[in-house]
Amino acid sequence: MKDVLVNFWGGLLSGLILLGIPSVIALIKRTKAKRVVGKNKPNNYESLGLIGVYRNRDEAFEDFHKHVGDEPESISIVALCLDGLPARNRSVVDGWIKSASNVSILLTHPKSADLFWNPPTAPHHYARRVIGSLERLCALGVDCKDVKLYSGTPSLFGIKTEKYMLINPYPYVGQAHDAPCFIVEHLEEHGRTALYDAYDTKHFDVFDNEGKCSLTHSITPTRVGENSHDTFRYEIEKLKAMYPDLFPQAVAT
Repeated sequence: MKDVLVNFWGGLLSGLILLGIPSVIALIKRTKAKRVVGKNKPNNYESLGLIGVYRNRDEAFEDFHKHVGDEPESISIVALCLDGLPARNRSVVDGWIKSASNVSILLTHPKSADLFWNPPTAPHHYARRVIGSLERLCALGVDCKDVKLYSGTPSLFGIKTEKYMLINPYPYVGQAHDAPCFIVEHLEEHGRTALYDAYDTKHFDVFDNEGKCSLTHSITPTRVGENSHDTFRYEIEKLKAMYPDLFPQAVAT
């Protein structure tokens, strides 16, 4: 009887071992494969350069300001208009624009802004805000060559410095400033950082390469004998003349 039990349990154990070894080997292989992928490909948030995800733009901007500081070397903005931040944060952005050695601003053309949202109770609501943003940039002394208009509906509000980006995708429903945002970082040790470079190429780079997007238009270049500020004011007045109900004193040219 004892020999029978020994043979039974011995055979059962051998069978389990034989059946289990392939499974164990397969599991080890899968684990190793995952580790190799993790080493060689940016498949986690750190190697993607993702710093944080936030419930809304105000929360994101507070952290973004901490990372960027008060004097970035470069500042690029892609947006419908520039008044989508609280007043306290707008003054920070104004400071960045004035102190940065490289500035590029891509806003939505007023005509396209009207397509974005135009409730009957507030005709040309966003056109007014875009023109107001242009006047703000002009008052800050921004060169007209550093401002361009996009004749299409916007897809995001974004701010880029030489190292960080704040990205706020525009939602279909609701206000963008209440939609989730994220901050990404350009990590030198990783070379090209997936998220930073993807947004740089697909959104911000359009400013410097109009051939990528036929909807991007420059402000009229400075004419001979006229400074950039005068040209900027001239172009703003031309835009105002398109909306006599908003700007009755604007003179059509």
